[in-house]
Amino acid sequence: MHSTTPEVSTENSITFAKPIGRAQAASVVTAVTMLVSVLGYLREAALAAHFGVSATMDAYFAATFVPNNIYLILVVGTLSPVFIPLILGTSKDYNAERQNETISVVANFICVLLLTLISLGLLSAKYWLLILFPGFDTSTLLLSVHLTYIILPSIAFLGLAGILTAVLNAFHRFALAAFAPVCSSVAIILSLVVARGQHAIRAVGFATAIGFLLQFLVLIPPIVRLGFKYVPRFTFSHPAIAQLLRLGGPLFLYLIVANASAIIERNLASRLSTGAVSAISYAIRLFVVPTNFLAAPLAMVSYPQFAREATMYNYGDLRRQLSQSIRFVIVLFLPITVWVLLNALPLTKIVYERGNFHSQDSIVISRVLRLYGIGILPNAINVILLRCCYALRDTLTPLTSETINFMIYTMAALVLTKYFGISGLAVSRGLTFFFVMSLLLMALRKKDIRVGDGIGKLILKTSLTSATMGIAAYLSLRAAANLFPVETTMVRLSVMGLSAIISGAVFLIIGTLCNIPESRYLLNAARKLIALHEKPTKLVYEGERSE
Repeated sequence: MHSTTPEVSTENSITFAKPIGRAQAASVVTAVTMLVSVLGYLREAALAAHFGVSATMDAYFAATFVPNNIYLILVVGTLSPVFIPLILGTSKDYNAERQNETISVVANFICVLLLTLISLGLLSAKYWLLILFPGFDTSTLLLSVHLTYIILPSIAFLGLAGILTAVLNAFHRFALAAFAPVCSSVAIILSLVVARGQHAIRAVGFATAIGFLLQFLVLIPPIVRLGFKYVPRFTFSHPAIAQLLRLGGPLFLYLIVANASAIIERNLASRLSTGAVSAISYAIRLFVVPTNFLAAPLAMVSYPQFAREATMYNYGDLRRQLSQSIRFVIVLFLPITVWVLLNALPLTKIVYERGNFHSQDSIVISRVLRLYGIGILPNAINVILLRCCYALRDTLTPLTSETINFMIYTMAALVLTKYFGISGLAVSRGLTFFFVMSLLLMALRKKDIRVGDGIGKLILKTSLTSATMGIAAYLSLRAAANLFPVETTMVRLSVMGLSAIISGAVFLIIGTLCNIPESRYLLNAARKLIALHEKPTKLVYEGERSE
């Protein structure tokens, strides 16, 4: 199955040209995402070294929590999944005027909405921060309010960047859209280089806002090259707005409920101790690495195809495409889960432990990361399943499943946090990913959308292969610890890199011997990333040929 990539538009329309393989596109996006994520974690390491696990970082994470969630819920979570089918619908007749009008009207609507939310948020910042983080002392709360005044207005630029990203993704322009978030990381890292003294965290706040502005500006040139022309129309009775509200309403409510668990989590963490909010935030940044690197790029390039197949008779080829995606995620994320559980402490040390971030902090955060880590695989599967629901224009199923999950999570978190502290908070979140996955699978099954036969057998084979890989990883780490007793950053990085290479090689070899066809696909994908200069060819694994 091939998708199409738009060339620079003609005078009358945005046209489509050379085909590009979905696997090739996913590989390119993965490579770009890895680069962005490396810079993102350099940013996190710089913040950790400069401020450590402290009340200052609690205040910064609190100030960025609501702005980030506004962006993730309203723009990334609601607008993009609904907006892409709207754009694809207007592209069928190749009418540039209609495309420009639809994109512009939706952009204007989102801007007005974001500016309203920003105004309300600034006026009431000290009240909602106190509600969200009741455990903060007076000085931490005051610093959170000041940082919010700096960062929150820049969410308007993130909103515009999200709209441009949705347009680029709809027309299969993935790379630059995936690269844009690097601007924020670079701005923050540069601010930490020059910032000194008690006002350093405020400099970081300004750098965060500037990074969001740059993230929007870098996306303007590719949008112009697509042939898009802005239309200053604020006609909110436009059919696109009606469709956006009709389809996005349940999805928006779903995301509100989904992120409500994060609010409960931060609320409970703020009551535990100073630095608990920072510890949770640091651990989550590591937890989402596999999803950001691999599941998100796969979902990004698969979603336009899912959306097209869902409009065909009997859902076209959607079942096969979903099955292939889920099989690939299982084979990829089961070994990743094992590896993260084994390497949580050294991984935390490599990323964060320097400057004001101490060994004891690494121990706490690695324990939290292990408990989150049990949810790595179901979280990745959920990313794909949600895209399938969106392609079917079903936003009620995610809302229903997340509402049930939120009630269960809240009860579990309250009880487990009372008896086990931050560990109980983390394990509550890790287990919720399994519950959501089960609900989504059952809902899709009722629509006669199944993930295919042989999944149980694949999970068994992959589990055995992952267990063998885990033994190899453990032994290699023990041997390396004996050979290199001095723990410097470079030694830790070398040991972890060697362990990852050995683990990956063992998994691929055993997977091939166990006749897991996706292992061969992973090898082909690795060759693609290593030999980007070669002429691209379509990647096909045996699962595609047999179905």
